[in-house]
Amino acid sequence: MKDLIGRELAINDYVALMLPGYRSLIVGRIVKFTPKKVRVAYTYQRRNEDSAIDPCELVKLDGPDFTTYLLKLK
Repeated sequence: MKDLIGRELAINDYVALMLPGYRSLIVGRIVKFTPKKVRVAYTYQRRNEDSAIDPCELVKLDGPDFTTYLLKLK
């Protein structure tokens, strides 16, 4: 499956997504593929959740800027 800009998605990739009904971006991690959607795990308001989301609504995050972001979380 491919994200919004055409990059191939894989399990354990980090992605940016907008939750249905909300207007802010969050970071999630791909945990599973279904036949038509991608299951993404994320933390929102201190709760761990997951949702099935269309791959065209995701953008894969990678590179040194994202690595720095992840290191700041720890």
